Amino acid sequence: NNQSRKSIENFIGSAKNQSGARVFTYEAAQELTELLKPVAEFSSVLGYVICGYDGLLIANTLQSDYDAESIAGCALVSYMNSHAIMKVLGYAKIKQSISLTQGGYLILADFGRGLLTVLIDGSEINSLADLSAEIEQITRD
Repeated sequence: NNQSRKSIENFIGSAKNQSGARVFTYEAAQELTELLKPVAEFSSVLGYVICGYDGLLIANTLQSDYDAESIAGCALVSYMNSHAIMKVLGYAKIKQSISLTQGGYLILADFGRGLLTVLIDGSEINSLADLSAEIEQITRD
């Protein structure tokens, strides 16, 4: 819902300290985790990454065998390229994109101050629409 999106935006905006680094309090990190709990609880979700529009990693729930920082940076590049294509086609903004990979799916969602990237295994394609709808509820403008 709109409140969830504003909450995520507020976390990102308020987390910078004087040096420009993003620093979350334990309480803020817990609240962010709670906001994204519906996404994390889908059985086919491997984890998610949140990055700012600068590509810097903000939060992630991926296992250590994934390079979350690289995924965040690559997600931003992918989003920027897709955004440029959509502008040529006359669309103002990408809200969400879904990519099919050899290992499953990747969902990129814009939430106003950055991107939510969700990795999904390919075992439960039937739940993909439900997951996409849940992400839309959380990131909706």
